[in-house]
Amino acid sequence: MATRGIIGVYCGQGTWRGRYVHWDNYPERVVPLLSELVERDGLPKVIETIVNKRDSWSTIDAHVDESSPFFTAENYEPGYGFFHTDGGMETYTESTGYYSWAEYVYIMDDEGVTVYDVIQLEPETLAINCRYTWEQAKAMRQSQPA
Repeated sequence: MATRGIIGVYCGQGTWRGRYVHWDNYPERVVPLLSELVERDGLPKVIETIVNKRDSWSTIDAHVDESSPFFTAENYEPGYGFFHTDGGMETYTESTGYYSWAEYVYIMDDEGVTVYDVIQLEPETLAINCRYTWEQAKAMRQSQPA
C-alpha cells in the first residue's frame, strides 16, 4: 500500500509549493533521503528536480538499481527516482485544501525540512508533525542501519 506524500519548498510569508510522490513517504525514510539529496546536490538542484522539473513522482530514491527488472529508463530521473509520465498533475500549495490522499507533506527551506500530517477532513488540513534542521536530518540518516 502506498504512503503518499507531497514534497515542496517554502516560498516565504507562509507559502509553499510542492509535488505529489506516490510511494514510501513515511518520515523515517523521506527526511534522511532529502538530507542526502541536499548534501549531495545542494538545495537549489533538489528543488529544481523534485518541485520544478516534474509534475509528479512515483517514488523518490537516490539509489535506484538500474539492473532491476522493474527499471524503465523513460521515466527515470538519475539520482532521484521515477516520475509519472501522464502529466497534468498540479502543484500543491498551503491553500490547496486537498492533497490527493497524501499522509505527509514535507516542506524544505535553507535551514531544514518541516513535516506535516495531512488531516483527512473536508477540506484537508495540515498539522505540524516535526521540524528537522539539515544537521538533524543528516544525523537521522547516519543512525539508520546500512
